[in-house]
Amino acid sequence: MKENPSTVSRRSFLKTSAIGSIVVASSGVGANALTAKTAAWTKGTPVNPNISDLRVVYCKDLSMITRIPPNMDIFSDINASVDSAKVKSNLDMMAKTLAQTTIADAAWAKIFQKPSGKTWAQCKVFVKVNGRDAMNMPRIPVVAKVCEELIKLQIPATNITIGDPSMNVVGGNKYTPYLGNGLPAGVVLRDEQYPDKGGGVRRTNMVKAFTMTHSRGNVDVYATKAIASATNVYVADIIVNISLNKGHIKHYVGGCTMSFKNHVGSTTVTVPSLSALDRCPGMPWAPQGTISDGTPDVLIAINTHELIMGGGTPAYPARQQLCISDSLWVGMGGEGDAFPQTNGPGYLVMGTCSPCVDWLLSDKVRIGELGIQPSSDAEAYNNTGSGYDNRLILKRFLDAFGYTSTQPQWIQAQATSGGVHSASSSQRLFTVACTSGGRRESARFNLPHTAMQTATVKIFNTNGTMVRDLGIIGSDSMVWDGRGANGRAVPAGHYIITVDLGVKSISKSISLAG
Repeated sequence: MKENPSTVSRRSFLKTSAIGSIVVASSGVGANALTAKTAAWTKGTPVNPNISDLRVVYCKDLSMITRIPPNMDIFSDINASVDSAKVKSNLDMMAKTLAQTTIADAAWAKIFQKPSGKTWAQCKVFVKVNGRDAMNMPRIPVVAKVCEELIKLQIPATNITIGDPSMNVVGGNKYTPYLGNGLPAGVVLRDEQYPDKGGGVRRTNMVKAFTMTHSRGNVDVYATKAIASATNVYVADIIVNISLNKGHIKHYVGGCTMSFKNHVGSTTVTVPSLSALDRCPGMPWAPQGTISDGTPDVLIAINTHELIMGGGTPAYPARQQLCISDSLWVGMGGEGDAFPQTNGPGYLVMGTCSPCVDWLLSDKVRIGELGIQPSSDAEAYNNTGSGYDNRLILKRFLDAFGYTSTQPQWIQAQATSGGVHSASSSQRLFTVACTSGGRRESARFNLPHTAMQTATVKIFNTNGTMVRDLGIIGSDSMVWDGRGANGRAVPAGHYIITVDLGVKSISKSISLAG
């Protein structure tokens, strides 16, 4: 009897598995070797046979943001500040650019794949979002557009589940008020959340999806029931990964949270034999018996496993088929920090291959445009085998899929609403140069000519406290000497330079040396 590839038995799973070794970095002890079982998908197999993994499409369009949100802690304030029609139109343009077609419906149909033995109406979809809090959730128009395109393919709304088991998406300040009022009626908001991280309690509503062999015992990987119903039985035919572009604590996946790390909310791992010394560095809240699911090698094992990647054949296509980054706003600092760019940077990014998307998000947006650099001690961690420099970690993620950092392609989709990527003839380049500790860093802004004599510049720390008011611009450049209003040098670290244009503001990050 031929087995359904979406419900592979444990016996046939073990029979067809390939074996690969991974290492989990630990604090105070040597690294522990793990062995992960993977099924049909293999390194180098494209996610979509008709779309290159290397194509990463972006749209920069500040007109998708209609105002500065009155309160970034209120989800309705944030969504009311987004032009839903422009977001959806731009996503159509991006899909056409990604799929290299001229018709939007045909593009979405090319992006999504169903198992050849199923109808669209039989397919189950898991849309993985981030549900931490209002400012740390993908905005409604982005999530709604994905659901609408899946429904056009004849997937019932009731077969589409939106969730984040680590933080939950249900609640008055989350997605619940938008069901049938922004989100398609019938889609399922998965009401689940694991207990407090310090409690050491098995996470609720999760099942043991598979086991990795560990040098000191088995590593059990638990997953949300939206993608697994039992050990080695995976129920989601399609996974859409909608992540944010935000910071995180520096010892956790290089201090950034994008699509590859997004499945920390889909899974967790546990090793009962480990002691407190085996906890992830910089994460004292991790309970005894837990290897952090955010350490790079664990993320690689999970993101390359059949649980997430599925297969590579028409009968069993890749499970995770599309990664979208809602980068309308970008979080610069660690977990819990505010999103200081209250009017941007206004990006949407999509691709089929998670590490390619993340590499270019980091290289082109976080580092290239906003100047967000890895922590200064990150290289030392990496040199000891416990690396947390996000550039080096993201290169490891790329390597796990068979790619190098020079291969992914950053492709612009022209904004349908006339958004711009570079300065136009009606704009002028304005620079703020910062000097501190013998170093000089610069932040550059494209500003309207009319703003050059009226806009003001203020410097904030990552907690949102203003440390210096530089006053009205008046010329094409200004210099900040690294001192606060009291005349004393400010501590080394990241600072936010904000240009207030009156009706809106633009912010960029800069790093000061000690």
